[in-house]
Amino acid sequence: MPYVTVTATDAASGELYDGEAYTEYSVTGNYLTGSPQTDYAIGIFDTGSSAHIINAVDADTLGIYSANLVTSIPITIIGATSQIDALVSQPLGYFTDGLSAIDPNTLWANDSNMKGQSNVATIVGDIIESPNLPTVVGSPMAFFFTTVIKNSKPITRNIDGNNITGPDIHLYQYNDTRIPSYANKIYLELRPSSAYDVEFMPCMEDLGETCPEGDGEPSTPSVVFGSLFDIPQSLFFATRTDLAHGGRTSQQKHFMLDTGAQITVLGESQAAEIELFQTEPNFMVEVVDATGQSTIVDGYYVDSLEISASPLWLSFTHVPVIVLDVASPEGGILDGILGTNLFIDTDYYIHGGGLYGQDAPYLKFAFLPAGVVGDIAPAGGDGKVNILDLSALAEAWLANPLSPNWNSQADLIPDAIIDFRDFAIMAKNWRQ
Repeated sequence: MPYVTVTATDAASGELYDGEAYTEYSVTGNYLTGSPQTDYAIGIFDTGSSAHIINAVDADTLGIYSANLVTSIPITIIGATSQIDALVSQPLGYFTDGLSAIDPNTLWANDSNMKGQSNVATIVGDIIESPNLPTVVGSPMAFFFTTVIKNSKPITRNIDGNNITGPDIHLYQYNDTRIPSYANKIYLELRPSSAYDVEFMPCMEDLGETCPEGDGEPSTPSVVFGSLFDIPQSLFFATRTDLAHGGRTSQQKHFMLDTGAQITVLGESQAAEIELFQTEPNFMVEVVDATGQSTIVDGYYVDSLEISASPLWLSFTHVPVIVLDVASPEGGILDGILGTNLFIDTDYYIHGGGLYGQDAPYLKFAFLPAGVVGDIAPAGGDGKVNILDLSALAEAWLANPLSPNWNSQADLIPDAIIDFRDFAIMAKNWRQ
């Protein structure tokens, strides 16, 4: 998962009716607690979320509640499988960096490389109505920056006794010379296409609205915004995705890019188009959506999936997918979602294209060097198959994707079960 370090300040414009979020290349404003080095949150960098989200516990840790920066304005979050009510925040500063911002020994957070936004309204969890919300850095942040995600450099931090591992992540200004040079490019587009900025809708009493927080205060969270009377909540989509299975094809589809999804998703109509329902499900997956609620859904292996890219299309075979209807920001149901399972063998960056004068959004990537099959420990591998890998396999023994000890890296076949077939693969590559 693309875990990031998150902090908040009081950085708001202070201008009446100013709902525009401002790009910040360093932390601005005043921290809301006296100990920002320890009062931080761990969130998910999630391009599939149309707004930033802060769960109730993290909002308390960051000082958002004590600073009276939570309004009484309710907002309904619609997740993949359910919906839940939360609250809109006052305008504030929201900043992030990868897990490397946290010192591995002291666990203090260093804000020197943090980027973010000021005058942004987030969604805040309510301890009663929405206690299980995740903390999320959503698409409004990806819209403004170039976000580099390096799976080749996994970062692990032990937070409250739990090891949290994710790729190395940093946000950069779009023309920063530190952005890697990757040869492969996936063309992205914002859908709906009218989006041009990140804003919240200010409440306007002179238009007859009831504004419990006062005239000009947020009535919505900040989203990728299109027009005054239509908030499209635009998200990133690959320009073309093609599927093939059992002789059937589904072509020229628009799949959403979602760094918060660990697995690729097909809408039911797309699954029907390639006659996926002719077979029994290959596995089951517990899906936890943006509301924090979970459900069990069917999973299948699709023969092939191809994404339009340059110089060559990005092609996959035997692709694990789940079938689930997810609401589209354009209305109706998404064709599908491109999950991070498609990119675990790459380093990549997302160029948001949100600032004036930039070109259209895109994703550029480089394939990682092929590793030794069976090199699963520590996270990301260490270049050899040894007792560390055997121990990791043993810890996941007989696990399936619903098991608490499931380890997808140990599923070397893969067939959604950790058993003697996986052990045989590791034994074949022992000490390589």
